[in-house]
This record gives sequence, C-alpha cells and structure tokens, in this order.
Amino acid sequence: MEGKEIVLEMFHGICDGTGASVFFRGVLQKYRQLQGVEVGGDNAVDFGLEYTNEEDEDAYKRYYTPIKFKDADLKSLTGVKPQLIKGTLDKNGYSATTYFGSYQEVGGLAKERGVTFTAFLSGVMAYTLGKINYGDNPIVIMVPVNLRAMFPSKTMRNFTTFVRLTFLKDNCTDVEECIREASKQLKEKTAPSELKKMIGTTVRSEKTLILKIAPLWFKMMIAKFLRLFLKSRQTFIISNLGRFNTPDELGVDKAVFNVNVSRNAKTNMGVLTVGDKVAISFTKSIVEDEIAPVFSDTILMLGGKLTK
Repeated sequence: MEGKEIVLEMFHGICDGTGASVFFRGVLQKYRQLQGVEVGGDNAVDFGLEYTNEEDEDAYKRYYTPIKFKDADLKSLTGVKPQLIKGTLDKNGYSATTYFGSYQEVGGLAKERGVTFTAFLSGVMAYTLGKINYGDNPIVIMVPVNLRAMFPSKTMRNFTTFVRLTFLKDNCTDVEECIREASKQLKEKTAPSELKKMIGTTVRSEKTLILKIAPLWFKMMIAKFLRLFLKSRQTFIISNLGRFNTPDELGVDKAVFNVNVSRNAKTNMGVLTVGDKVAISFTKSIVEDEIAPVFSDTILMLGGKLTK
C-alpha cells in the first residue's frame, strides 16, 4: 500500500470477480467507518444482513442437467493449439501497466459499431496480436463469462465459465472485421444453450469416478505433473469485470483489475470501470512490452484515447 492505494490479491479458486468485488467493497467501507465516515446509499454493503445459504451455494450444480460422460463437450475446454506470446521471463515475477480512458469515449466506439464493450476490446486485441505476429497458429482470446446474467444466483462463490474466440492469422489484418468476428463468436458462444452445455461438461467432469475416489494428494500430484507439459490453450485473456459501483463516501477515484499471468500465459488484460473512468490493465510475466502500446495506438486510430 502506498498513500491512498489499497491492493487486494485473491486466489480465483475462492471466488470470482463478483464475490471479490463485494468483499473488497466491504473492506473499503469498514475502513472508512473506522475513520469515522458514515457510509450509506444503494451501493453500500449492509453488514446487518444475515448470511444466507444461497450466498454459499454451488450454482453450477443448481443449474446442472445430468449428462453422460461421453456427451461432455471436452473439446470446448481445451480448444485448438494457439499462438503463444513470446518473451524473456521477468526475474522479478510480473509487472502491470495500466491505461485509463473515458468510458463514454472508448465505450462509445463499441456502441457506434453495435457491439458490446468486451467484444470491441477482444476484436481490437485480435488485430493487435495479428499485427505483432507470434506465429502461424490461430489467435485465441479467452473471455470469462459471468453466468449470473443468465442463470440467476446470489452465490459469492465461483460462478463463471469462459469462451474462446478463435481468429485465423490471415483474418486479423482488418480491425473492423476482427471486431465483427469477436461480436459474432461471443453471441454464439454465450447463447443459453451453449452455456448450459458448458455447465454440464464442467460438473460432469467433476463427477467422474476416478476424480471422486482419488485422494487430494494424488490429484495435486497429477495436476502438477501435467502442468509441466501442457502449454496455455489461449493466446490472451481479456476479463472485463464491468462497473465497480461504490458509495461516494468511500472516495474511490479509480480501481484497477490485474489478471494473473504465468510462464506460459505471459500477458493478459483486466478491465474495470469506475464512473466514467475505464482502467485497462496489462499484466505480463515477461520483460518485453509490445502488446500494450500497439493496442493503445489501435484505439487511437479508431478515434479513442488511452493514457498511462
């Protein structure tokens, strides 16, 4: 923590972005109350509410429709072999560079094209990666999807899935075409039937006999072993948490969301909006900084502006 900056790091296995944001708002609100500042309004956390079982439910199992293991769409979990970002691993671990812009202005670029903000960012990123060129394999952008929008739930646990947007290298030379393709794939892959299939595959995989009876130490050993040989199944992750709504009394001027990176998934993007200020944060585990400047320049070319 420096000055008025507060950082929360959380393992994604505990909760998803929705649960983490509620917890973080609660921490900020309690902090302000300890300073003697009363916090209220629609966006305030009510500490007097009693805990409910629904907040702790496994919503995957609630919306799971039983399927046979042979019908599980395992291919959707693995995807195609993608381009992988190249670079020199940073000995200090990872770093983050954040660009800020006006949501009205940058988000307006998406609105002009009749696409969602996430689809717009994904299309611009596909074009960016195609311009840099990390190989001949397809560019695969993974986008986490909050399932609460289609499957109502108050759970604070993980209730997200993901979709992979796939762009052939030769089709990433026109940014407008990339944006249209990103929007098309997002609409198709987030259709209720497709998300239902993904929930079914996820839960059915957990219910396989060998996973149910195997001891935890064995599962961890196998996971670590496979991680040595398996490369990332996406080129890039774009996670847009949407709006971070807080009471004015919390004094939140801006909020930044950093997505985890690793030796294989070397660069990713987190997006978070407070008021009219959108923060686009690039995290990277490598020294090179190629992607963020090209992405920013592309936004500028389209009529928007991002600044560090």
